[in-house]
Amino acid sequence: MTNAKMTLKEAVQKWVGEFNAIPQDLITKAYPNFSDEVELLSTIRECESCEGNDFKKNEDEELCCSHCESTDISMKYDFPMWGWMWTFKSGLDADWALENLDKMEECGIWVFRSDELGVFFGINGAGYDFYESHWTPLYKARGLQWHSNN
Repeated sequence: MTNAKMTLKEAVQKWVGEFNAIPQDLITKAYPNFSDEVELLSTIRECESCEGNDFKKNEDEELCCSHCESTDISMKYDFPMWGWMWTFKSGLDADWALENLDKMEECGIWVFRSDELGVFFGINGAGYDFYESHWTPLYKARGLQWHSNN
């Protein structure tokens, strides 16, 4: 979709406005055994040795802690802080997310999958501009061009 009159901000708002918003309370009720019923695909990572959360790839191309170089890294299995989760309207976006979990993670988005919802995602944050910090970077990572570059 291209609209030469749309700004980047308008294009991002239009795209995000198409997402299906789901209250986390509803997800909690639907999945009382969340960790058994939902697959965690991408979330905050933590070094099991020093509890650091800054990572790099080592000479073997493995993810390791930037502080202690440990490769013992776990993902936080929990709900994100924000009380809403989303699904994409388009299956193309969901497929892209599955193929680009690293980019979703770079945009600060936690990704989950269940049989009933398919791919769904959330943001672990509150009290700042989600568009600036998450949605606009995700729109750009997705390679969408709904806006004018002028």
